Amino acid sequence: MNTEKTAAAKSQKPAGTKGRHIGLWLDVYDDIFSDFDPRPFASRNISDDFLAEINKRYREDSDGIVEIQLLMPAEKRAPETEEIIVKRIHGYFRKKHTETGAEQNRLRRNGILMTAAGMLILFAAGIVVMLDSKSLARNLLLVIFEPAGWFLCWTGLDTFVFSRRRQRPQLDFYSRMVKCRVIFLPIET
Repeated sequence: MNTEKTAAAKSQKPAGTKGRHIGLWLDVYDDIFSDFDPRPFASRNISDDFLAEINKRYREDSDGIVEIQLLMPAEKRAPETEEIIVKRIHGYFRKKHTETGAEQNRLRRNGILMTAAGMLILFAAGIVVMLDSKSLARNLLLVIFEPAGWFLCWTGLDTFVFSRRRQRPQLDFYSRMVKCRVIFLPIET
């Protein structure tokens, strides 16, 4: 994808468009897809450059983005191909949104389980402390239970709070892109 053309894409709203849009200039349909994937457009991998540019433009102005406008020379456009490409882009964003949401759920579940396991181990350590015995077995259990309990508690809380927070912008991006319209617009060259 030609980055200079992408950056120079028009940012005015066409008549009838509500909200903001991301406009990207394409020379050919292949600019959207990976150069190394020979499959047809319906199943081809989307280019990392294309995704990075959309993500960059989204981060610059994420409020109210409702449309991705793919600007293409009028003489190179093919409506049937564009329909396939739009479905492929939407399918990609739906898939990534589902995967990222599942990862968020997995992190939440793991964080809760680790924290609960840590608390149970600390509770067991508290019971061991209350034993009147000064035996080696009691001391070994205490030495094992206390650090393990604290480690699991803090790691679980870190996973529950901070790991999920770090991944939240990615989930927000995919949520917005799933709802986004993708259209092709002609440009005169």
